[in-house]
Amino acid sequence: MNPVSIREVDDWCEVVVNGISMLFTNYHIDRGSLPDGIHAYDIRGDDRSENDFATLEASVLANHTGTVLVKHRLPMPDDYLPIADYGLEDDTTLDEWLDRHNE
Repeated sequence: MNPVSIREVDDWCEVVVNGISMLFTNYHIDRGSLPDGIHAYDIRGDDRSENDFATLEASVLANHTGTVLVKHRLPMPDDYLPIADYGLEDDTTLDEWLDRHNE
C-alpha cells in the first residue's frame, strides 16, 4: 500500500496505546505530510498470534496494521516499542484530535 497524505485520511479514531492517547488509521501515512510537532509510527501485527497490535515502529511494510500519530517522540531503544495494552476509542477527525491535544 502506498503512503497517503494525512489530509486524505477519513477514518481516524482515537486509541490509547500503553497509556498514551494517539490517533489511529489503517492507512500508511506519508511522513512528509505531517504537521510540525506531530510524529507518526506504524503498528506491526503479530502473524504468530491474533494480536493485530504487537509493536510500534518507525516504519512497517510487512504485517502493517495501521499508523498512529502522537504529539511527542516515543522512546524506542530496540527500534520498536512492544504494545502491552491498547484500546480503540471514538471516531474523530484529525482537526478535532489536534484541538483536544493542543498543549
